[in-house]
This record gives sequence, C-alpha cells and structure tokens, in this order.
Amino acid sequence: MAKKEPEVFEEEGEEKEEKKEEEIVDFTEEELTLDQFVGKILILEHAEITEGENFNTIHMVVRDENGKEYNVRTSSKAIDMVIRRLLDKGLNNGKMFRVCVQQKPSKFKQPMFVFVNPSLCKK
Repeated sequence: MAKKEPEVFEEEGEEKEEKKEEEIVDFTEEELTLDQFVGKILILEHAEITEGENFNTIHMVVRDENGKEYNVRTSSKAIDMVIRRLLDKGLNNGKMFRVCVQQKPSKFKQPMFVFVNPSLCKK
C-alpha cells in the first residue's frame, strides 16, 4: 500500500504542471500593440513574421529600459520591412537592437521604429 501512495501524488503533480503550462500559453496570447510604446525606447530581442493573405503579422519580444519584457504584435508594413532587415543583421541569433517607437506621419498613424540617438526620441 505504501508504494501506491507515491504514484498517486506523482500523477497529481503532473496535472498541476500541465495547468501551469496552459496559463503561460494564455498569457503570451495577450500581446500589446506599438501604440502603447510611442515615444519610448525599446530593446528588440526577438521577432517572427507570420505571412498572411492580405497582410503580415509581426510578433516581437521587446524590453523597456527597466528590463520589463513585453510581447508586441503589429501588422505595419514599415515594421515588417525593418524587421526583415534586422533578421538579416542577426536578430534572433543573439543580437538585440535598441529602437525608438515614433508616430508615423501618415493617414494611418501607425507607429514605426526609428534608429536614433536615444536623446532624440520624441515623447
């Protein structure tokens, strides 16, 4: 009988671990948009481009200047082009890039990345 009890506890432990993994997956689905970071400097750590029928979606992992990590999503064509260039320059292979999020002066008013001296980042 003593041998059966540890087996039951191990099964319960596995169930608890599975629930934690599900919670993490749910959290990562809650992505922010670049609109929330206009005027801020971010460190771009990782990016993936998902090809779509009408537009591409870019999923990024960024950190603010305090080190807090965010999952960000955008479908901006300007960001798509920048991310493709950064992927060629080593993004996702250990290189990170410091970017400033600026409001794009266009009819769509989509934010874009600007690679400038951090002191020039407009708030």
